Amino acid sequence: MMQKITLFILFSISSFIIHAQPVNNNIAGAIILTHTSNNCSANAAYTSLAATADGNAGSCWENGPNYNVWFSFVATTTEVTLDLKVGGAKGSMQHPNMALWQADATTEIKCVRRIDATTDVQISTSGLTIGNTYYISVDNYVGAGYRGTFTLCIDDAVNYDEPAGAITITHSANNCSANAAYSTLHATADGNAGSCWENGPNYTRWFKFVATTSNVTLDLKVGGAQGSMQHPNLALWQSDATTEIKCVRRVDATTDVQISTSGLTIGNTYYVSVDNYVGLGYRGTFTLCIDNSVTYDDIAGAITITHTTNNCSANAAYSTLHATADGNKGSCWENGPNYTRWFKFV
Repeated sequence: MMQKITLFILFSISSFIIHAQPVNNNIAGAIILTHTSNNCSANAAYTSLAATADGNAGSCWENGPNYNVWFSFVATTTEVTLDLKVGGAKGSMQHPNMALWQADATTEIKCVRRIDATTDVQISTSGLTIGNTYYISVDNYVGAGYRGTFTLCIDDAVNYDEPAGAITITHSANNCSANAAYSTLHATADGNAGSCWENGPNYTRWFKFVATTSNVTLDLKVGGAQGSMQHPNLALWQSDATTEIKCVRRVDATTDVQISTSGLTIGNTYYVSVDNYVGLGYRGTFTLCIDNSVTYDDIAGAITITHTTNNCSANAAYSTLHATADGNKGSCWENGPNYTRWFKFV
């Protein structure tokens, strides 16, 4: 009889431990994080097991709130990057979601939703007020089997998900990143969409350069070793990152896009935004190249042809792919300029 009672007590205690709600199950119990550089919890330190729905779902989440838990921090800078890490030693949670909120824990600043079962998600944003309190909610896609442990990191700087964290690239001849060096995975909508894009901003990444000449050519390369991103978009902006200079939109899923333009001011800073057509499955890696000269997309880069008898280029030597509108349209054209290429002769 005593053995049965002992077993019953042990079973009851075990059940209680297994099903106890996390201390940060509700907003009022939010765990306080220190807003500093590269501050990560221990691996799998937190859990959504036994958590219940509380507060709002992130606006980008597919459902919820489901099993959300809460954190808070006091801003020490105007910037923050949050990384929710799962998979392997980082945690057993699957299909993770995350959102950042103002001090009322109901006004959303930014959100990110699951990529797949075991891929980390990230929020990076600026515009915080130093000294203010901010809240973070962590959840997973609906399904009790997806609940589990996770790791959470906070940093007091932003990354290239927004203009304030733009990666600096050197404006020089034929300067290309390593293949597939960058990615729109984890990226969120930030800043303006290019005026020629069909939608967006969707999953924007930002770069900047200081002009060393008055000309620039930018190549966004995808497909094969150059990157898994599909349907790429590209735009060039003035130093405010909001005044557009030129944009180009996707040709198809795996064709590179290019911007080539003149008229830059040497010494000025310019911004470049990279995005892809709306659709989570189109996000991926890409290669970015910059050159300090222009192509024949711009009058300044017009190809010189020799004014002589019966002088023809090779068959299909030129293309309007990658081309953008530049200069005036011919007076007899029905529309345009659309995808102009330029040549010159003496």
